[in-house]
Amino acid sequence: MRQCILLILLGGFCLFAPPALCAADNTAPDIGAVPPPDTAPAPPPYDGKPGVKAGQQCINPKDGAVMVWVPAGEFLMGNTDADQQASSTPQHTVFLDGYWAYQCEVTVAQYKAYCAAMEEDMPKDTPAWGWRDTHPMVNVNWMEARAYARWAGAKLPTEAQWEKAARGTDGRTYPWGNAWDADKCNNAVSGLLKPVPVGSFPDGASPYGCLHMAGNVWEWCEDWYAEDYYKNSPTRNPTGPEDGKGRVLRGGAWNVKNPLSLRCAGRTYTHPAKGLNDFGFRCVVSPVTPDDEINVTRSVEETLQTEQDISGRMVGIGVKLSKHVDGIMIAQVLPGQPAERSGIRSGEVILSIAGRPAQNMPLPEAIEAITGDEGTQITLEVRNTAGDVRKVQITREIIKLSGVVAKLIDEQTGYLEISTFNQETPLAVHDALTITLSPRNVSGIMLDLRGNTGGIYPEVLKVARMLIDGNPPKILWIVRQNGKDPTPVQVQTLALSTLPCVVLIDGKTSGAAELLAAALGQSARATLVGSRTAGGAILKEIVANADGSSREVLVGNFWFPKTGKTGTDGVIPDVVAPIGATSEQVLELGKKTLAEMIAE
Repeated sequence: MRQCILLILLGGFCLFAPPALCAADNTAPDIGAVPPPDTAPAPPPYDGKPGVKAGQQCINPKDGAVMVWVPAGEFLMGNTDADQQASSTPQHTVFLDGYWAYQCEVTVAQYKAYCAAMEEDMPKDTPAWGWRDTHPMVNVNWMEARAYARWAGAKLPTEAQWEKAARGTDGRTYPWGNAWDADKCNNAVSGLLKPVPVGSFPDGASPYGCLHMAGNVWEWCEDWYAEDYYKNSPTRNPTGPEDGKGRVLRGGAWNVKNPLSLRCAGRTYTHPAKGLNDFGFRCVVSPVTPDDEINVTRSVEETLQTEQDISGRMVGIGVKLSKHVDGIMIAQVLPGQPAERSGIRSGEVILSIAGRPAQNMPLPEAIEAITGDEGTQITLEVRNTAGDVRKVQITREIIKLSGVVAKLIDEQTGYLEISTFNQETPLAVHDALTITLSPRNVSGIMLDLRGNTGGIYPEVLKVARMLIDGNPPKILWIVRQNGKDPTPVQVQTLALSTLPCVVLIDGKTSGAAELLAAALGQSARATLVGSRTAGGAILKEIVANADGSSREVLVGNFWFPKTGKTGTDGVIPDVVAPIGATSEQVLELGKKTLAEMIAE
């Protein structure tokens, strides 16, 4: 068993090993066109770089999967005949950046290794043929497949990535060509009535060397499904619609008889929570480029905005703006700021700014015109919701944007929302915990980190030390910076608040917010409620350029010693919200969980 898994981790296939090494399968070999033992040298490990030629192979060192290079360029996506499947028409040309695609589906052995590393359980439904290490993993839903991909340093393929890996650039109907051949894939006509080991049916390989792109198991894609998406989809690196009926599945399976469902362009979908014995997946990996190493290059204007985001301060009048057909809409008025004191209200429309008509003014230009030096004045012509127009003169001030909202929900529940981490955040959290949400006023705190995409590392560390008691000292996380020894980050001081705490998280919780959630969860300080986070907690440094622009450089990552997970694994809640739950429903679930904690 151990030798069998070792072969897989080294990039080989267990089905090529002598039968004695595969004792875990414990059954007769599968029928099918299995290639002879491979005597060629194992492909090299993936080094983060692009491939040189189409079909070039390397090994993902995380899970031992063989990957093939799909070079950048155009290909024909979709089908020309609407009678076969309208949703795959019209056929259109798509450009994709280069990527590495798994040669085969993720295997049972690879998924077992993931479960062991992440302390996850195998799916409760064991297929009739058992968990055979060399078979494709089945009975996984979309979320589980995506979680594996994250762990492996990969992603689920987009529909476009999957289809290009399956058919190449010539628009062929099947991975091997345009003519249907039931002997080149595992389908219902094959008579095998179950999946076959990965690496079988080599004659059905795609132009890049991907196997089982037709038949064996349906494969999850990253995209939502929309019937008419191809009619207006982007022509460059499409990622699917923003939402849809379900998540996309591609390729057909061992129990599919109709060749139309086994075409490269065939599409179907189902609910992302569904996992069946003919559902599997493969992954893709995008190579590291100079733009990835310097994650973001910012213009001078964007750099100035970043500086404001970091400081949490800006000079202005205290409003959030949006575009309106007649000018600029006041989307939100910040409480206690100059605009509110001057009588400005949400929903009103700015018709002119300092005498300049605002109707056709771009939003960035309007924001620039309203902001200025502290103490200077700006005159706005404003129309209220009743249609009355007036002129308002407002003095610009320094606006503090802490991203913190603290309030009482009921007699025992305090609510603390943190939407970002900037230099104003810790002081605002301190005031919230010692005044509004002090033990005199509440019996428990609900910390809402949903939608918080991160912020500044030192500031989230300050907030963590306010909420997690350091007596005795506790390790919050370990920082692994490039070229340096791992550094444990501890809390050694008394917390400002030790009240029962629930933390709300979701798929948009990322970066610094994930660090806080993970630290609160692994220290048993709080119960996490909601859905798995984004997996975006990495350490970046902003480097200034001579021309006033800047760039973000990846300098390290985070590791949580108690769980063994990294900052890119995502944080899994203790109490999982139902799929499709609304924001209010998650809030109610958090209140219920907190009430139970208070009652204990």
